[in-house]
Amino acid sequence: MSDNKSQTERKLGLLVFSTCFTILLAEFVLGPVACRARMGLSRGMVLMGFAAKPGQDVDGTIINAQGYTGDVFKKRQRNGLRILTFGGSAMFNRDMTDRLRKSIASRYAGELEVQGAALRSHTSRSSLIKFRKHFSRYELDYVIVYHGINDLFADQCPPDKFRDDYSQINAWYRRSWLLDNSIVARFFYNRIIHRQQNRFSQRKHKEAGEFRSIPPFESNMRELVRSLKAQGATPILMTFAWHIPDDYTRKKFLSHELDYVNRIHYNECAVDLWGTVDYVKE
Repeated sequence: MSDNKSQTERKLGLLVFSTCFTILLAEFVLGPVACRARMGLSRGMVLMGFAAKPGQDVDGTIINAQGYTGDVFKKRQRNGLRILTFGGSAMFNRDMTDRLRKSIASRYAGELEVQGAALRSHTSRSSLIKFRKHFSRYELDYVIVYHGINDLFADQCPPDKFRDDYSQINAWYRRSWLLDNSIVARFFYNRIIHRQQNRFSQRKHKEAGEFRSIPPFESNMRELVRSLKAQGATPILMTFAWHIPDDYTRKKFLSHELDYVNRIHYNECAVDLWGTVDYVKE
């Protein structure tokens, strides 16, 4: 009996050791290697979840080594001007970071760094996470924030699925100590748990959230501004510009019969990507 018990305990101990070893190997060896190979990003940047693949060409805009656009920030060792932008496609498209840099450089003679942390589909929540998990380590002079419309994505779900953290639209919005620090836990949550819990058609549930994204949007923006000021940066908030013709219909938009000036049809998106016309206007 004693020998059988000892043998069972040894097997159990070996099983626990093997399991722990496998998890640690996946977490700190295989995980980081896979992150570099697939995304070109460090383990920490991948766990943050809101960066693009370095070197990727997105409609002529090249993603930098940190997963964004423009200059790559490093530890500050000189005087000069450092500017960061947050936003969605409106601050990413048409080489916006490079155009902003050139415009400022024509008026400013000192050393200048401009990085665009804006990426397509990103929301105020994305920017808050990016600042907390990455950009808070850098000295920033000015941070331009251009958000608004993409937060409407959060409303495109059944009312009982709405979450203030926007996790109903993207698994990366769900944050916790474990998810923020474990590649294994993040992979399991994103690919299995979130995928099973959030299967719904956005088109079927347009504006079903009934503007519930307004309080989270306000909270995200206030927290971002508060954090930037505490760090010593000057936030610059831009009112979101929009234009929807009175005679707008999806059919007219797709057939280019409206007064939009987009001769090369660059990254065209109909209004109903974010909701019905009246909803988006409101």
